Amino acid sequence: YGGQRHRSNYGARVVNAFDKRCFIAASPLLGSTNTRGEFWTLLANNLIASGQNDNVILAPLAYSGSEVARWAAGGDFNPVLVDTVKKLQDSGYRITNVLWVQGEADLVIGTPAEAYQERFMSMVDTLRQHGVDAPVYIST
Repeated sequence: YGGQRHRSNYGARVVNAFDKRCFIAASPLLGSTNTRGEFWTLLANNLIASGQNDNVILAPLAYSGSEVARWAAGGDFNPVLVDTVKKLQDSGYRITNVLWVQGEADLVIGTPAEAYQERFMSMVDTLRQHGVDAPVYIST
């Protein structure tokens, strides 16, 4: 989450997909666990303004303070990831990009780099096993 709230500058060209429905994007996005602002809607506005995209569908999975192990196979958030992918696919959407912004909790608890990489790749493998061949971009 972030301090600034944003909303679509392009109406239904920037939407928030949630539970097989779409809503015009506005902070806080559905699918997150916080009520503050976020930067995804701003990113979507900028992608459209730049001409890189005609439409942007945001499907956030945001669980503040989560460790990467919770997203890996066997973790409690892995089924949430799978369910979200299935809902998007069932709605006729193809996932074209995955943006990964996570790691603060792992830094605090001292997750070793090798363990982080293994768990991250397990999450990516979950995506691949469920038909998501989109690139995964990692925020640093």
